[in-house]
Amino acid sequence: SRINALAKISRISSFKHRKMIANGVFMSHVIYLIQLWGGCSGYLLDIIQVLQNRAARLVTGLNWFTSRSKLLLQCEWLSVRQMVVYYDLILVYKIRKDKKPVYLYNKLSRTNHYKTRLMTKKSISLPEILNTKIAKDSFINRAINQWNNLPEDLQSVDTLDAFKVKLKAWVKLKIPIWVNINV
Repeated sequence: SRINALAKISRISSFKHRKMIANGVFMSHVIYLIQLWGGCSGYLLDIIQVLQNRAARLVTGLNWFTSRSKLLLQCEWLSVRQMVVYYDLILVYKIRKDKKPVYLYNKLSRTNHYKTRLMTKKSISLPEILNTKIAKDSFINRAINQWNNLPEDLQSVDTLDAFKVKLKAWVKLKIPIWVNINV
């Protein structure tokens, strides 16, 4: 219904106003629980991506045959899978800097004590062996794997604002739009 309302408004408003309304009405709801949705099955993320594509088409006014990468670029949005990685890593960064909440900080501050290649980076060791799909797709496991895949210079950025800017550029470059991150 939010996209239908955006469709009605898109006929009479400018690009700037359509984008502002889409950000407030649609994208804010997608972002609100993106860490939770990151652990969902790939087909559910695909459904959310289709809705985001439809909203982007309404905002830009481009036709059905326009590629989603062009739509997302023009709207300055990340894809759903890119948003999962982006917001997971921002949350990990905040938890590691503020050391709050304590129960998550304790899980995300474990360092690798063995002399491996992970030891050279500011990596986090996985808590225990996870056997179920739900545990493998959980925020903690997903966030630790994503953090360990970040370049060391990105992990050691001092301020949150600088981290967000560099992280967004890295995510756009390294995380494909449609590849399943829950592999």
